[in-house]
Amino acid sequence: MAIAKMILFMKSQSFAILIIFSVYGCIFSIQFACVQEQILPKLTNTQMTSNHFQNFRADFQGQYAKNKVFVPQVVNHTNIPNAQKRIGPDGQSGYTHDPRFLLNQKQKSTITKEVNKCKICEPPGEGSEGIEGFSTLERIRHHIESSKASRNVTLFCAVYTYKGGIKFTDAIKDTWGKRCDGLLFASDESNSITGHTLIPSNSIYGFGYNGMTQRTRAILAYLYDNFLTSFDFFHICGDDTYLIVENLKEFLFESQAWENSNKNNDRYVFAGFLYSWGSKKHEQLRHYLGGGSGYTLSAKALKAYAEGPLQVCETSIEGPNEDVHVSNCFYNYLSTDW
Repeated sequence: MAIAKMILFMKSQSFAILIIFSVYGCIFSIQFACVQEQILPKLTNTQMTSNHFQNFRADFQGQYAKNKVFVPQVVNHTNIPNAQKRIGPDGQSGYTHDPRFLLNQKQKSTITKEVNKCKICEPPGEGSEGIEGFSTLERIRHHIESSKASRNVTLFCAVYTYKGGIKFTDAIKDTWGKRCDGLLFASDESNSITGHTLIPSNSIYGFGYNGMTQRTRAILAYLYDNFLTSFDFFHICGDDTYLIVENLKEFLFESQAWENSNKNNDRYVFAGFLYSWGSKKHEQLRHYLGGGSGYTLSAKALKAYAEGPLQVCETSIEGPNEDVHVSNCFYNYLSTDW
C-alpha cells in the first residue's frame, strides 16, 4: 500500500517531481529528452533470495533491527585498490576527503560578471530547454517554494569527473552542489582548490571512458567505507548532470518511511530513471536505472550492495555501461523487482 501511494504521488505531481536533468555546455541550460512518466524515479523493492546470501541476510536484518544502526563489515573489497592508494592533495596516502568541504568554505562564484552570464546562456526559454522546458522549470520552482512536504533526509552526492572537468564541477559548486549534505568529486587527482578527490580503480583503462564501471565500483566502496553511517542516501551521477536536490529529498523522505517500516526489513531503496534494452518480443527485455541522470541508494541499500554484489558480481568487468552493471548486480543478487 505504501508503495502504491508513493507511485501515485509521483504521477500526480509529474510536472513538479522531475528530479534530475543532464546538462550539456551551459550550467543553466537543461536538456529535456521528454517529460513523461518514463523519467519518473523508479522505486524498486529488493530482497535477497540467493542461498549464497542467506547468512548475510539474516545477519544484516539482525543488525538493522537494533535501532536501525549498522557498521561496515567488509575490509578488503574484491578488485578495488586499498585505501592507501588514495593520495591526497599534499601527497598523503589513505586520504579521505571532507564531504562538507563546500558547506565549510566560502566559495566565490566562478561567474562574476553579468556579461559572462549572457555569453554562457541564452535567455530563459530560448536555450536548449525551449519554451516547454522553461514552463516546466517554472512549475518545478513553484512546487519547491510552495510544497509543505518534508525533506528531512541527508543526501550525499557523488559525482564522477576528471581533472579536465573543472568547468563542470565549478558549475556544480555554484548551483546544486551546495544543497547536498555531502559532496564528492571523484577524480583522477586530489586538489584542494577544485575539490577533486582521487578515487583510483583497477581498470586497465585507467580514468578513461571504458574504465567507468570499475571507477563506479571504487566509488561505491569508498562511500561504504567512509560515510555509510553518516548519511541517509547516496546519489551517484556524472559531472554533466543538474540535480534538483529539493525534489529528490522530498521523494526520498517518503521512500525512507517505506523502507524503515517493520515489515520491510529485507527491502531497500534503489531509485532512478528506468530504461529497458533487449527484445520484449523474445522475452529478453532487461531493465536498468540510467546513469546519465544518476541513481540513488539508501544507506541500507549501499550496505547490502557493498557486502554482497560488489564482492562477487562481475568484479573484473570493464566498459562504460556502469549503470547497466550496477542494475544487473542488484537484479541478480538482490532480487530486484522492476
